[in-house]
Amino acid sequence: MARTYRVAAASVAIAALASSALAMGPAQAEASKLQYVEAVGSGVELSQILSSGDAINGYTWEGVPDGMGGVRNSDGTITVFVNHELSASDAFASAIERKYGGFGANISAVKYNPTSGQVVSVSDAFSNVVWYDYEAGKHSDEPIGPEDAAVVDAFNTPNHSTALNRFCAATMAASGELVYKESKRVKYFVKGKNGKKITKYKTVVTTFGTQDPIFLTGEEGSDESRAFALNTKTKQLAQLPALGLGAIENVVVAPASKTKKKTIAFIGEDGDVTDSQLFLYSGMKLSKGAWFEKAGLTNGSRYVAAVTDAGANLATDVNVRNALAKKSITSAVRGAAPVATTKVRVSGGTLTVTTAANHNLKIGDTVVLSDFGAVGSIDLGAGDGNVNGENIVRTVPNATSFTIGVDADDLAETAFTTGKVALTADTIVFTTSAAHGLAEGDQIKVAGNDLAGMHTVSGAPSTTVFTVQAEGTAFSITGGTVAQLLDVSFKKIPTNIDGEAQQVLARLRGTEFSRVEDLFVNPKNANEVYFITTQSDADGVGVAGVKETGRDGGGLWKMTFVDIANPRQGAYLELILDGSEASMSDGIKLNKIDNMSLTDNGEVVLLQEDPGANAQLARLLALRLSDNKLVTVARFKSELFSRTSFDTYLTDDEESSGVFDATKLFKRSDGASYFFFNAQVHPASRNGGGSSYGTDPLRALQVALARPDLVAQTSTAITKINRASGSATSITVTVSDLGALAVNDVIHIAGATAEINGSYAITGINVDAKTLTVAVANSLSLAGDLTVGSGLTQNARAISVNGDDALALKSKIVEGGALYTLKVTDWAAVFNVAI
Repeated sequence: MARTYRVAAASVAIAALASSALAMGPAQAEASKLQYVEAVGSGVELSQILSSGDAINGYTWEGVPDGMGGVRNSDGTITVFVNHELSASDAFASAIERKYGGFGANISAVKYNPTSGQVVSVSDAFSNVVWYDYEAGKHSDEPIGPEDAAVVDAFNTPNHSTALNRFCAATMAASGELVYKESKRVKYFVKGKNGKKITKYKTVVTTFGTQDPIFLTGEEGSDESRAFALNTKTKQLAQLPALGLGAIENVVVAPASKTKKKTIAFIGEDGDVTDSQLFLYSGMKLSKGAWFEKAGLTNGSRYVAAVTDAGANLATDVNVRNALAKKSITSAVRGAAPVATTKVRVSGGTLTVTTAANHNLKIGDTVVLSDFGAVGSIDLGAGDGNVNGENIVRTVPNATSFTIGVDADDLAETAFTTGKVALTADTIVFTTSAAHGLAEGDQIKVAGNDLAGMHTVSGAPSTTVFTVQAEGTAFSITGGTVAQLLDVSFKKIPTNIDGEAQQVLARLRGTEFSRVEDLFVNPKNANEVYFITTQSDADGVGVAGVKETGRDGGGLWKMTFVDIANPRQGAYLELILDGSEASMSDGIKLNKIDNMSLTDNGEVVLLQEDPGANAQLARLLALRLSDNKLVTVARFKSELFSRTSFDTYLTDDEESSGVFDATKLFKRSDGASYFFFNAQVHPASRNGGGSSYGTDPLRALQVALARPDLVAQTSTAITKINRASGSATSITVTVSDLGALAVNDVIHIAGATAEINGSYAITGINVDAKTLTVAVANSLSLAGDLTVGSGLTQNARAISVNGDDALALKSKIVEGGALYTLKVTDWAAVFNVAI
């Protein structure tokens, strides 16, 4: 018989509901299901439609929901495909045998009725898997890894096995996005009445690729993790070795409407903070073969992105950020102010002009000279080589001298103070507040003034001055910023070798980012590919304003390709958000951007946070690309996830994930935008609870906390908490009633300080004193007593549940989570927010 330990609840209110439910029996009919996320601001409606642990038609929806995509069914329902980021080495996940015969990560198919707003059914999304045999070099009914591949990863998870590991972000290639139809006019002959051949023509249409919607994802584990595609019609999952091995966060394809026969995909690697890269895949769609072969996902090559500055490879995220750093503009002047001359000299048909200040010229510039006249017996303003007007600069020996051609007699160097020198009117001279680091030919992006947009640098005469050409542009300068756009090239990486070897080559040939978390191709401009990095500290130093105590902003990046159908022609990279930006809704800076999506009109980027186990609430944010206005759309409820919500604290490790635009799937005529997104509710991982995070009782406790409607919860009042000294590894909790609590049970403390609130294992009990001794981390700063009114609220409680029930629930859902619909009725109202 399994022993019974006690697990804790989330709040006094929840505990009261749970207690009444317990009195009613196992149905738990009166306990409330927790709502984890709330809408923020005007123009937004949110609904939680499914929670981890819900049983729909006998199928229990699992936990840790992540990447998603959806299709519309013929009956008007929507099927949402949901990744469950389960580790194949987790004791509970590895005990659940899937329909295909393996264990670990899963993809669920959630059928949703948009009319009723209800989930109709939930099922496994795939029933069989096509694996790859690296030894035979072909797909097979069992996986065989490359020679020399590690058998297990650092977490003891099996590599290249039938166990699937940590499906993370995902992208749905909608019906038609992986198919191309080619029409050809074909000549043929028929016999006429007189027996002569008659030439005729017909149009033959050949279909390349597959019409089926394909759900793309990958294992986010180790260097040996694999990429997969799910055919949502046939329910078959296929391994994609040509996309390479590595800690794959997501796979996204460019639409066939732009790439035609080619299949172009991008792969984000979410590995180590100092070792994650961006990859490109290029293949060809076929007219024959299995669906994944026809889709062009098996016959191509993999390339790693290499970011360069003036031809030099930038090795790390920090190097790239430094090169892309925005500089403040202090002035921008058309042609700049004319500079007075001080001397002139003519020798062999060349006029050398010396100016009183920096002339900002380079060889080949067209310079305007005015007020040039006679010097001695030489008239510089006369003859075929008229100097007054526009002239081409021949040489620039220094910042105050330049030469042009002139039709005049030789003239010894002579003082000349009447002349004026200026750039032509189509030259804009920018001055920056700090060294810009630009060179001629660099691509830049100006923001915040009338010259906003892309420009090519025509010259860089000094460290704080550069020029661009802009004809016919009227402007007034009111500040703004300038940032360089860096070149991106792609270098081939073989995929027929083990994952570690692939990554070694990729590190040598490409740029290492700080965890490439998610990617998206702009629906309105396939040449624009956006991706996010969740961290910023690529070399242990960090980035000012981005890497801070308790916060790492990450970044939103944009690659613009010359031609997405021919991506190896190159792209240029810019940093849209560097992670220091704050939402205008709450003034809180970005913290570990984890997932993203673009609206179907390409105007708004949705960003989701995974701040980890810290005080910041995870959010769903919206960024309007036209003006980079950043607002909060939804966030986790503070009463459950804020450490300072003393009486109702649940956990501080929550994550927003898996958002996508479903407006087309809803087929509404109300002008609103519709989205699906999900939430992950992780076990608390700090202080006392964190020190024992890996133990099943504490993890089961946290799962039970997330579903008070499924597991009965009871509570007892806390009257005092004591730690004898700051270095002690335990605290003493005095309660009003010990009930059935015993050593090795676990409790949840609510109503104490932000540092104490959390989940703990009981190591000792004093029945007479009604005290519990619980294990804590050495880092806990408490020393002395916490009492009601001084560190404890009136509602301070130790809350518990039956351990068998908690473990039974954990065996079904492992961790918590929920699925949401989001309706935006008015985007103008969403962005009409003042700080």
